[in-house]
Amino acid sequence: MNSLRSLLVEGRVGEARALAVQMLEKVPDEPSAALALARLALAEDDFQQARRWLEVGEARGVSADTLVLRGNLAVQHDDISGAETYFFKALELNPKKAEAFFGLGLLYRMTGHTARAREGFERAVAAETDVPLNGGVMHYQLAEVLLEQGDLRGGVEHLQHALVLNPTLVAAYLATVRVFSQIKQYEAAKSVLEMGLQVLPQHPRLLEARKKLGSTPAPAFDAKASMRGLWRA
Repeated sequence: MNSLRSLLVEGRVGEARALAVQMLEKVPDEPSAALALARLALAEDDFQQARRWLEVGEARGVSADTLVLRGNLAVQHDDISGAETYFFKALELNPKKAEAFFGLGLLYRMTGHTARAREGFERAVAAETDVPLNGGVMHYQLAEVLLEQGDLRGGVEHLQHALVLNPTLVAAYLATVRVFSQIKQYEAAKSVLEMGLQVLPQHPRLLEARKKLGSTPAPAFDAKASMRGLWRA
């Protein structure tokens, strides 16, 4: 893993941005730097900048990474068919591209195709090897689909995986609390919240959940936010 990708994975956004800018000053069409800035712009909902940097990243040709980002942008503009096409094209270039499988999973969950969403997330998790924070989000989304299908054990297992990979993933804490509360395992739910508050002691959603333990609502599913969340600090 190169240093730029390492910074992105570790959530060191400022350092990643500075390094990418330095790289582009030396080589104006350096794909990894341009795509890093495109991902950061996408995470910040700056779609115009994301598109601009993506075009720079495509100067040397199309890659699985550029196609995944094209798919992500299509999702943000509600172009479901276009996004699906980009993700499949990315997989043609790299059959193990975890982010492409993840994007398909989000699309299918958003459109109510739960079985296909599960398959997409399962393949994303299986393919994910070098992006731990992304892996946390991927395991979380797979867990939510499993929970929707009534597989509590599988759902909780993937929520645990999500939190091992990304201990700051608040949605995974809340989903775990929700499951334990539903089966009346309130002490277990409380323990999960305390774990979360050790990592994020002042997080308002965790503090609110502790007050309302036993009735924590499920967070609304937002495919666009999930897509952008892959690269959010």
